[in-house]
Amino acid sequence: GVLLIYSHKMRLINIHKVNTLNVGDLVSSPSLYYSFDLPVIQLDITKLINFKFEKNDVVLVGGGGLLEHTNFHNYLKKLILIKEKYSKLIFWGVGKNSHFGRKKCLRLNKLDRSNKLLLSANLVGVRDKSIFFEYVPCASCLNPTFQKVIFNEPLHETIVYEHEAISFEDNSLSKFPSLNNNNNKIKNKYLNKLLYFLFDGKYPKLKNNGLDEFDNILSFLSTGKNIITNTFHGAYWGLLLGRNVIVEPFSTKFDVFIGHPNFYRFSKKGDWERFLKKKIVISDDYLKECINSNNTFFKKVKKLIN
Repeated sequence: GVLLIYSHKMRLINIHKVNTLNVGDLVSSPSLYYSFDLPVIQLDITKLINFKFEKNDVVLVGGGGLLEHTNFHNYLKKLILIKEKYSKLIFWGVGKNSHFGRKKCLRLNKLDRSNKLLLSANLVGVRDKSIFFEYVPCASCLNPTFQKVIFNEPLHETIVYEHEAISFEDNSLSKFPSLNNNNNKIKNKYLNKLLYFLFDGKYPKLKNNGLDEFDNILSFLSTGKNIITNTFHGAYWGLLLGRNVIVEPFSTKFDVFIGHPNFYRFSKKGDWERFLKKKIVISDDYLKECINSNNTFFKKVKKLIN
């Protein structure tokens, strides 16, 4: 009898991108920051088809740019179709991500396909500004390192944080050597040395390929007054740290930052240079706001689970 009782216990199945080098995806899971008093299983979104869901499972999808993206849309559709196999469905901190160069993604975007999926859930928080759903920014804001490094005096005028799989179209930025290209994790000792390194007309650059500890990435981002990036999380973390963020966007996921006073976009080669002289007042207002949104949503999740 004991085994039988155990098999009906509640579990939290956290679905996001788990099998990836992209550090933003790895640290966007709310289950890293909150305790749900349940056994937690981290499940890669591409593995949900063969996963054995149980009747009492609570399925939590997030975070990450999983919406309006052709790679993930069918998995999410499948998750809705098998809803009778588990007990509750929650979306937390997920966002739209239609790549500009992909017609199929943009079609999903145009048809508002993800809204139809999200309406099937018990509770929804999205990282985009939405008229339909509660705004809950990515849970990675809860990493305690933000509080430790936010008021560090920037040591460089400008630094670069580049996507591991998508290079800048402005190849002058892509040509800068990346500090983690030799596949070494940046050790703190190395990081400290690096800060006093003269970059010979080039900007210090890091790629988001998961070979570095999240804390070290945040330490790196805090060393710049301006952060030039083409990654969603580079932009988000830079804004959380109160820095000026200058983005070359490749997808709809960056739209959420439009209107933020420290956020600038560029598309033409060298166009980013005109933003480098913008003034900066480092504040933790945005960080506090994002943490509060997540804490409020967590209470709703706990209520739903209990």
